[in-house]
Amino acid sequence: MSVPKKIEGLLESVSGSLDKLDELERTYNAARGNLTAELASYLDQLAAASAEANSQAVRAQIVRKLYWNEKISAELLGEAFKLKTHTLIKVAGPLVLSLRCPNGCGNTVNREFRSRLELKNYYGGDYTSRIPCDECQRKAEAEREAEEVAKRQRNLELQGLPWEHFTETEEWRELRNNVLHVSGYACDVCQAKGVGLFVYLGQDTPQNYPHFSRSEYLYHVLCGGCVSVCEHLINPKKGEYIKAEFVKIIRDVLHQGVYSEDAMYV
Repeated sequence: MSVPKKIEGLLESVSGSLDKLDELERTYNAARGNLTAELASYLDQLAAASAEANSQAVRAQIVRKLYWNEKISAELLGEAFKLKTHTLIKVAGPLVLSLRCPNGCGNTVNREFRSRLELKNYYGGDYTSRIPCDECQRKAEAEREAEEVAKRQRNLELQGLPWEHFTETEEWRELRNNVLHVSGYACDVCQAKGVGLFVYLGQDTPQNYPHFSRSEYLYHVLCGGCVSVCEHLINPKKGEYIKAEFVKIIRDVLHQGVYSEDAMYV
């Protein structure tokens, strides 16, 4: 099949452009190599001059200035000053920058970087290393403490509710649904599915929400036939029966991957 002359001409133009790009890349690499060699020569001269000065302070000042200039490779710098990477970092010392608080409050934060990698990660989007200012940290800590106090107060309220009222709370419904999900919507003992299930508190499990340590919280999912064989494990007065059709609704809603109010009110 013959190719139209216009298309053939465009294909040749594309090929020509690619050839030019290859030539440009070769020219660039050659120029970069020459400049790198020139830079290495200057670094060698600086290292020699610092040695002649016979001053560790001067040498450290030069290494520090050059190390924190990211355009100079650490390898070139280490070779010139006969320093291994870990020694180079130690001689250069940390870089302290005054940065804006990541919370946008307008305050500044003095941030210490111990290596180029830390600095690169910071500017590359490593938000775990972005520490807020002291004021924001104090505010966040106060908010966390207030939240902890509110959770503990709410748990005291939950513990004081009659069981039938406790089972109407959002905390219990969320907890119950999660317990059913973890059990695979099946009896813990016989693995029966598609049946109505009881969710019981363990004998020593408090009637509240496990915001904190979960080690003391145990829950049991049982079908009607297995309740009697687990009486030594459960608190028989603190359980809720969920009909099979409601178990299915909870499973279907939670399997969508989004926690829905539909499951909260089953």
